[in-house]
Amino acid sequence: MVFPFAATFTNNGQYIGITTPGYENILGAALATNSVTVNGGLADRKGEYFHREISVANTNQPVWQNVTNIAGTFTNKGGLVFPANGQALAYDADGNLSADGIWTYQWDAENRLISMAMTGTVANQQIPEVTPEAWGKSQRSLQMQAAS
Repeated sequence: MVFPFAATFTNNGQYIGITTPGYENILGAALATNSVTVNGGLADRKGEYFHREISVANTNQPVWQNVTNIAGTFTNKGGLVFPANGQALAYDADGNLSADGIWTYQWDAENRLISMAMTGTVANQQIPEVTPEAWGKSQRSLQMQAAS
């Protein structure tokens, strides 16, 4: 899927700003005989696949967008964090991404990601704090803990 956005770059190729439009495409699969709605709107169908574009009010800040998908008698509820329309990116002295308007990132002296944390601009959601358990080992894993 192509994510529609416009970006500006520095001379060394780093993104410094991203403009994200206020909509998101919700895609999935369900029995072809079931009708499918996403946030109350009827989804487009092609066989078992469905699509629905939802609008997101991300003009000034990142937002949490609830998504409810109903296919036949099954209901799925969830959501997504959507960046602000104008997203500014920040980098540390080594060129590592340090903030993107939704997440802040910390790196060690060898430029390995050591933690990620949500910026709190999206309040009252179950936002994970991500910390790598085994950097430098052959197998890497991420431990996610929901913030309260």
